[in-house]
Amino acid sequence: MSESSKPASQPYAAGNQELAEYREPSRLAIGGMVLGLLSVLALFGPAFWIIPMSAVAISAFAWRSINSHDHLSGKTLAIAGLILGPLFGGIAFTSNYVQRQTLQSNAQALAEGWIKLMAEGKIYEGHQLTLMPGERQPLEADLDFFYQENESIQEPIENFESRPSTQWFRKHVDADVSIRFISFASTSFGEDSDRVLIEYELTANSNGNSDSKFFELYLNRTLFQSEDTARYLWEVRCDLTGA
Repeated sequence: MSESSKPASQPYAAGNQELAEYREPSRLAIGGMVLGLLSVLALFGPAFWIIPMSAVAISAFAWRSINSHDHLSGKTLAIAGLILGPLFGGIAFTSNYVQRQTLQSNAQALAEGWIKLMAEGKIYEGHQLTLMPGERQPLEADLDFFYQENESIQEPIENFESRPSTQWFRKHVDADVSIRFISFASTSFGEDSDRVLIEYELTANSNGNSDSKFFELYLNRTLFQSEDTARYLWEVRCDLTGA
């Protein structure tokens, strides 16, 4: 009787053993892996950088929790979150850094080119760069004739010439103007346009005298698209901020 009951007890004993060895998957590990997968969204902008950071934090906490509790499993999921989060986060940060550096470098080159035009007394050329790209004259155009004969441009050029920054350049047209870069005050990216604000100190040296002023140059880069091509065009605005 006792011998016939032993085979029936074996499945029951095996079931108990499996139940005893069962380890619950860590919810934190699952969440960390999911956030690791979602970290690809970080490639679309800094607003999503919180996702890979959260993936790393939650996955690391899950790893520690699994090591501290015998009833939890999911180390592989935690490892996935620890890998995917930094991977996509690192790619996103590097891409954004390179894009920002390129934008700032191009903006600085344009800003200092514009300053040199103004320092040489080329007011019309400088004014052209403050206009929207579609409103500008071709590079080969006779700007002296255009500004003298075109009534529609008279008010814009008068407003430009009345600005304190333009007047400072006119005052020192024969001086040696030195440029000291201070900082990129702000850099922002938009869907169709990007903006950079650069701060400079300009010093005009003439006959042993010097006159220094601080300037802010706003540079806006806009994407223009046609049927065949797409290209970025820049415009400039300059403000004199004080002595």
